[in-house]
Amino acid sequence: MSTTCKYCNEAEDKQNRPGLLCYGCMNFVHLACLRRPGTPGDFACDVFFEYTCESCSQDKLESFVRYKIPWVNVIYLTLNHLCAQSYGISHHGYFHYKTHICSFIDRYWQPLFGASIKQKKNWVGTIAGVLSIYNKLFFKSGSTVLGEMGWWRLLHNFSPAVAAHIIQEMARDKPKNRPRNQLAMDRNHFVAKICEMEIQLLKQVEGLIPKYLMDNLCGTISRPQTGTTLLSRVPPAPLRSAYSGALLRPYIRRDADSHPTWLALTDELLRRTHRPAPPSSRGCPPRRCAPPTRGPSCGPISGGTLTRTPPGSRSRTSCCDGRTGKTGTALLSRVPPAPLRSAYSGALLRPYIRRDAEPHPTWLALTDELLRRTHRVPPAPLRSAYSGALLRPYIRRDADSHPTWLALTDELLRRTHRHVPDYAPPPRATIDYSYVRAEHIAAVNMTEALQYPEFSCVASYKRLAVGCAFLVPDSNRNEAYISFILTRPEWRRAGIATFMLYHLLQTCTGKDVTLHCSPTNPSIFLYQKFGFKVEELVQDFYEKYFDIEYKGCRHALFLRLAR
Repeated sequence: MSTTCKYCNEAEDKQNRPGLLCYGCMNFVHLACLRRPGTPGDFACDVFFEYTCESCSQDKLESFVRYKIPWVNVIYLTLNHLCAQSYGISHHGYFHYKTHICSFIDRYWQPLFGASIKQKKNWVGTIAGVLSIYNKLFFKSGSTVLGEMGWWRLLHNFSPAVAAHIIQEMARDKPKNRPRNQLAMDRNHFVAKICEMEIQLLKQVEGLIPKYLMDNLCGTISRPQTGTTLLSRVPPAPLRSAYSGALLRPYIRRDADSHPTWLALTDELLRRTHRPAPPSSRGCPPRRCAPPTRGPSCGPISGGTLTRTPPGSRSRTSCCDGRTGKTGTALLSRVPPAPLRSAYSGALLRPYIRRDAEPHPTWLALTDELLRRTHRVPPAPLRSAYSGALLRPYIRRDADSHPTWLALTDELLRRTHRHVPDYAPPPRATIDYSYVRAEHIAAVNMTEALQYPEFSCVASYKRLAVGCAFLVPDSNRNEAYISFILTRPEWRRAGIATFMLYHLLQTCTGKDVTLHCSPTNPSIFLYQKFGFKVEELVQDFYEKYFDIEYKGCRHALFLRLAR
């Protein structure tokens, strides 16, 4: 059996250039060297076929027969293909196991399994079980990062060929009398297989090998909880190479003479933090300080010497004028900087290149919003990032509408206080229509709308978002597109959606406006009142938005308001 490609004469690389083995002549062929464009199904890095090259085939054409593969390989192949081809639909790199993974497998069942394997009733539950069994080994759950169950991604960047090889070796070395769902992990064999495949995992070990496995490989008990260091403080022992068996010494070299920029900057910050105190009227001599030696952590510097601080004790620097200050509380000195002499050209550089007080980064905008909410300050006018126009805080403040939810609230209050004579509910707040702001994003989940806030409308009652509408101003030439209109069910039939749609149409009076709407959605009558006309029926438009178990209509009507 040859591991050199039959056509390009290059060696096999399961990670970067996977391929197939011809069962007739036992020759290897890279996927990129196949005579046909890709494998059946066109899945990324799909190597799970019984392959016959054109030389061994009777009809002189390459043949591919899908063999039976484990569920874990199917899920790994699915996630690898989604990451490569459909990363835009992911949630920060995570895919939902029903909406994305199960839907993809259901749509491409025959290319993935072949025509001989039929779907069973519990196949969705099988996917959930496999993801749980191989969690923290090949897959990573997004419950901690996203705060929501059901989201998964690949734990490392193995190709499906490498992952299948590792799974095969793990299954082959599984000892007897071990529970069926418990994986066998021989760390020496695992690392040896990775080294044989020439994948330099130990150079990028963070994120590629699970934490518990990394602890066993490196001989550490656990990583520090504070995040101040990445390496264990225990002196390393000699290492036995899994590739050659040689005993490697702990350090190749320990350099104390180099002066990297970061260490030089640290010394400069320490000198500025412990700069000599100004002379006082009592004639105290100035304090002199030198930066600490690099290596073990040292306590505060006093009188030019280094004193080691006992563990758990708090250290303070003492000054001649009686002031105290915590060490390390600031990275930059509060003293205005002096001009700097360049070591490269000798030029005298001014202290500041620019001091910008105009732009408003997201963090500062969020801080302002938190202060407004804490002190209940009314929102300020908003500067649009799209047109530069200054938008007023509110589009409209409606005190006349009577939604069902508010009527129900008043009725509950009257019944609760029926023993109070002449009780009247407190006055209602207004329904506020405003342009989308940063504080609305958590409620409406439309981050891209911040690019053009004047083409948006968010309806809120006190601090509850009850409706929103967004328009894309330049979807096509002389055309705008309404991407989203929504009102909470208990707040409908109160004119909220009508006003939001009216506002969006007033923002772009010189363009045609288009939108998509389900044929079973009652809002189509609202669009027709404003003059929208149906142009075509789009088949399976909502296929990627609805869950696989959704039984409603997945088609959409394309409507246009011509101007």
